[in-house]
Amino acid sequence: MNIKSGALVTMNFIEANTGYKKTYIYEQISKGNLAPAMKRGRKSL
Repeated sequence: MNIKSGALVTMNFIEANTGYKKTYIYEQISKGNLAPAMKRGRKSL
């Protein structure tokens, strides 16, 4: 799958395409390896 740099994606999309679970992804966000979520209306992307 080809995604442009800076694209906003959901947690479900990340889980489905990487195989990582939410816990691991949130750990990486807290370590600064992944960007934190941004709110767009009611969604976190």
